[in-house]
Formats: sequence, C-alpha cells, structure tokens
Amino acid sequence: MDYFETLDPLLKTLWFIAIPTTLIFAIQTILTFVGVDAHDGLNADFDSVHGGDSEFQLFSFRNLTNFLLGFSWTGISFYKLIPNSILLIGLSFIVGVLFIAVFFLIIRQIERLAEDNTFRIINSLD
Repeated sequence: MDYFETLDPLLKTLWFIAIPTTLIFAIQTILTFVGVDAHDGLNADFDSVHGGDSEFQLFSFRNLTNFLLGFSWTGISFYKLIPNSILLIGLSFIVGVLFIAVFFLIIRQIERLAEDNTFRIINSLD
C-alpha cells in the first residue's frame, strides 16, 4: 500500500477512479454476456423529456461507467508522457467522451438489426 501513498495526488485520484470503474465494467460485461443483465443501458437513470428518435440516453449508469473508464485509464496511461496536468485532464475528458460516442454508435448499429415482423392486413390485400 506504500505505492499509493507516494503517488502524486492526480495520479492517485485517477487510480481511485480506474479500479472501481474497471470492476463495475467487468461485472456489467459478464452479466450482459451471461444474459442476467436485462437492462441494456438505453434507459436513463432519471425521468426526462428528450427529443429524438432513439431510445439512447446520455445520462445512464453504463455511460457514466464508459466515460470514467476512458477518462481514468487515459490519464494513467499518459501521465508520464504529458507533464501538464490540465492538458492531461483535457485529453482524458476527450477520450471519455469518445468512449460514450463509440458506445452510442454500437447501440445504433444494434438497433438497426431489429426487425418488425408485424402482420399488417393492409399490405396483404394488394
């Protein structure tokens, strides 16, 4: 535990964000692949009115996990390469937002795979 006590406060903070976030992400991933996770990250953790045709919600627990995962691990990875802490936090923030964007694009592609097999009597009368 002496290793964490000697770290710079920024790096220590990044590690304290990365470790629990990675564990939560691993649990979410395992539950998703096993099929226990019925919640797919498309619903918000709060009630809000949003415009748009997609059910994707920006403020969900899964998106928070994705953002913190990208933010913390980018900060840890580039800590020694980028000595300016403001630039490091800015880069980490951008990568965290990119993680959310990639998740959004993946969800969009999955939504395209949906098929509507509803029988419509109007279409069969022709």
